Amino acid sequence: VGGNVYMRQIPRGNVILGRPTDPSVTVSVLLRAGGGVRVAHGPQGSGLKLRTAAVPLAAGEPREIVLDGLEPNAAWEYRVLDATTGEPLFPETGTGSFHTCRAPGSPFTFTVQADSHLDGNTDPALYAACLANALADRPDFHVDLGDTFMTDKRRDYRTAAPQYDAQRWFLGKLGASAPLFLVLGNHDGE
Repeated sequence: VGGNVYMRQIPRGNVILGRPTDPSVTVSVLLRAGGGVRVAHGPQGSGLKLRTAAVPLAAGEPREIVLDGLEPNAAWEYRVLDATTGEPLFPETGTGSFHTCRAPGSPFTFTVQADSHLDGNTDPALYAACLANALADRPDFHVDLGDTFMTDKRRDYRTAAPQYDAQRWFLGKLGASAPLFLVLGNHDGE
């Protein structure tokens, strides 16, 4: 399964959340053509009143933006905007959402996947459906247990970029609203 096929489906790029803490979350933004972005955000239901400073992005290189000073144990919404025009970029439809770390002892939801491989034995439609099912659970975060990037299945590690591109496309479908934690599997970098 070639990563370039998936990257053509997201010509502008995408966003994946990570590292949720009490007062912060990290937003990883990828712009295929480069440019600048701002992240508009606010408590869920209160509007996107807060905005980050403009952040430049090189073409095809993800950049992390930390949203800090957030209220702990709270639901938040966000939107990645073009820094110049203010045009909404990501998520592609509507706003994204996340929850800062919940108070100790509070219930929370997380989802787990493992061994997606994304190789010739993978059914891309089934993989997308699995990620959609995980998103439907509205998890506080998602854990990928590895064998995701499969770099040891390549003769030359320098040919692995399409696999990362393809997984970024798939994981972005869930990771725009569920911070992602990656665990290395035995095929991820041996």
